Amino acid sequence: MTTAPITSPYGHGTYFAALDGFRGLLAVVVAIYHTIWLSHINSSAFLNNGAIIIDVFFAFSGFLMFTLYAGKLTDGASIKRFLVKRFARLYPLHLFMLAVFLGFALLRLWAHQAGIASHEAGEVLPFQAGDR
Repeated sequence: MTTAPITSPYGHGTYFAALDGFRGLLAVVVAIYHTIWLSHINSSAFLNNGAIIIDVFFAFSGFLMFTLYAGKLTDGASIKRFLVKRFARLYPLHLFMLAVFLGFALLRLWAHQAGIASHEAGEVLPFQAGDR
């Protein structure tokens, strides 16, 4: 089994398949760390130190992006092209999540004003069968 860099399946740069898979695993752990579920997984000592895992994820992501783009970002035009592509890839998701967040915030505000929420703004009480 080799861990040497190979040619990227995307046609450019160097591709580290093992590190890319490890980065995906780290991304899943980071996502679990950011949830607020009360479960056995989230209360483990491993995830209690999740801030370190986030740092490792960013280090791996930076290394992999550097190896893919180091020779390609040589002048102002290539940097501009990279930034436009990156922005076009990430900003639609940002706008979608902003819309989801605003919708959720408006729903919480409505629930508070309608009397469904508790005394703290935004907290929604569970529906009870005899509450009508």
